[in-house]
Amino acid sequence: MSQKVSQKTSLEGDDYAIDYPFSMASNNTSIVNFAQMNTDSMYDENFNDSMAYQLLRHSSTTSIIYCIAYTLVFSVGLVGNLFVISVVFRVPRMRTVTNLFIANLAIADVLVIVFCVPATLMSNLFVRKYT
Repeated sequence: MSQKVSQKTSLEGDDYAIDYPFSMASNNTSIVNFAQMNTDSMYDENFNDSMAYQLLRHSSTTSIIYCIAYTLVFSVGLVGNLFVISVVFRVPRMRTVTNLFIANLAIADVLVIVFCVPATLMSNLFVRKYT
């Protein structure tokens, strides 16, 4: 089908072999063949349902508890901080220096909740495979 090319690279004095699934000498490998090679290697006849559970870091009960807790933290944190921001900016009497500082902290907290909480949940649920 296609030939494998092994190339040695040096990283801090150690030699690592990199196997490329296509010939680097010729450019005749099409994208379709390369995509077919990748999907063929993904479907292994020895793969069973118990291997899918190896991706989870904890038991399924613990994973469900994590999802509920993170969803609760996400919802309460987002709604509470949006209320603080809306009150400070809608009511003119609330626009003091201290309240603007608190609103600024609430904006930063919303950004942390939106970007970091889902990523932390995923890292707590799944095991990362280093291949």
